[in-house]
Amino acid sequence: MQKLKATFCVYLSVQMLMQGQRGEGRPCQIQTQRLSAIARLDCVNYAIALTETLRADSILQALQPDLFVKGIDKTWDDLTKYTRQTLSELGINVAFLGDTVDIHTTDFIERGQVIQS
Repeated sequence: MQKLKATFCVYLSVQMLMQGQRGEGRPCQIQTQRLSAIARLDCVNYAIALTETLRADSILQALQPDLFVKGIDKTWDDLTKYTRQTLSELGINVAFLGDTVDIHTTDFIERGQVIQS
């Protein structure tokens, strides 16, 4: 059995891209707030914001992880052709994980359950 690396890197989609995919008012937090919240998690080693020039495939080439994980709402076909190509060329395992419950930060804000830090 191959030993996995103990580094956890989270990358966030470009804010403008998310607005295009998920509609007006999304994401509900600005990118720096989203990055800061993710980076504070003990299990996260790196939190990176994707840009038009820093794409997922570039991060994969630099880090060469053992495993690439996307949410259960995504499929192989949802990945960019560059990301699919890099994953295949580097032999990186891919998993689509998560809960089928569709919960977003906006849900908590609407219910007044977000705690300001």
